[in-house]
Amino acid sequence: MTRIGLLSDTHSYFDPRFKELFANCDEIWHAGDIGDIRVLDDMRQLKLLVLYMEILMMLQLEQS
Repeated sequence: MTRIGLLSDTHSYFDPRFKELFANCDEIWHAGDIGDIRVLDDMRQLKLLVLYMEILMMLQLEQS
């Protein structure tokens, strides 16, 4: 059985407890908004497999 952890709408905050909370998950999926690209850097600590977002895409367009 695959254990999937689900995160949603982290916006500009990466809770340091995520690493411990999702330690037993085989996959971690993020749905919703990420408002700061630095949150993605923090998420690299996790086994993030699926990422669906809307706000970050707008941020990337604004920074171009």
